[in-house]
Amino acid sequence: MTPKERVITTLNFKTPDRVPMNFSCTPEFQEKLYKYFHIKNRKAIVTPLVSTVDPEILEKLKCDLRVVIPPHTGPPLKTEPDGTSINLFGVRRKPIIRDGITWYDYGSCPLKKAISTDIDTYPWPDPEWFNYTSIKDQCKEYKNYAIITGSPGNGDFLHLAGNLYGIEDMYIGLVRKDPLLLKIFQKISDFFYEYNRRILEAGKGMIDIIFYGDDYGGQKNSLISEKIYREILKPLWEKHYFLAKSYRLKIMHHSCGSIAGLLPVMYETGVDIIDPLQGNSRGMNPEELKKQYSGKIAFHGGINLQAIKSVSEIRREVRRILSIMVPGGGYIMAPTTIITEDVPLEYVIAMYEEVVKKV
Repeated sequence: MTPKERVITTLNFKTPDRVPMNFSCTPEFQEKLYKYFHIKNRKAIVTPLVSTVDPEILEKLKCDLRVVIPPHTGPPLKTEPDGTSINLFGVRRKPIIRDGITWYDYGSCPLKKAISTDIDTYPWPDPEWFNYTSIKDQCKEYKNYAIITGSPGNGDFLHLAGNLYGIEDMYIGLVRKDPLLLKIFQKISDFFYEYNRRILEAGKGMIDIIFYGDDYGGQKNSLISEKIYREILKPLWEKHYFLAKSYRLKIMHHSCGSIAGLLPVMYETGVDIIDPLQGNSRGMNPEELKKQYSGKIAFHGGINLQAIKSVSEIRREVRRILSIMVPGGGYIMAPTTIITEDVPLEYVIAMYEEVVKKV
């Protein structure tokens, strides 16, 4: 099978020749892989919305998916001397290194004390700030792979609104149906809808999956109720999902944590693939999810490298997850979370070697 055929087969809930694989990591970890594979000609694309893993690294790991994104051509984003950056939505982000890992401290929320006119006049990003003409050529280059567009931050209503409006005010606003919060959600939705529409039109007939995201889960339960999802978020997502389905795309949705209670309504809304399969969160047991959603929802992720203590343990964990998830299709193997620089390089190499050696 070609990589594209392998992914499409599993998303149609049939068993492929081997499990399809995907990979994501921070730029810092990618530097380790560049050195390990002796890659000098770098092709990773970085925009204010998406950072890709270099396709040559994906080739070395024998991954089956490739990301297409439009280059950013709009106003350059600011970075201050202390490393603080201002993102596409005007949110300040300062890098902090703890125990060798880069974290981010978000500054004051620019719409925390907003009134309606402030939201209207706020400098929201413009879809015109991206060049979509290269999407067709990117798709042609990756024609033998499953082509995906988007990212875990595509949509991202709660996270973005929380950074703009204040996390506490955002969650209180969900319960109270705060009209100012709903207006912020709509502004976020309007930008991403048009941004994605232009990508899908440019890659019409060549893109297979669109990746959206919005975190709903804690470790033990979802952070929002099904009622809030149905009343506030479902109408927003339905518009985006209808657009994706009109281009015959599969919909992958990212949410970390325990979201078992929301999976039925997310499936009802149109989700085809959940990222990640996070088995260490309550209710996200791989065996139970496989039984309950076989033939309905596919899963992406499932290998928790941060919890692994040795190369032999990672190999055992890969074999365990594959024995549960591969039969009958509906699974793409990938790390549970984006790989950060604290993960030993040999764990990642062992993870992908374990799959290939079985073929």
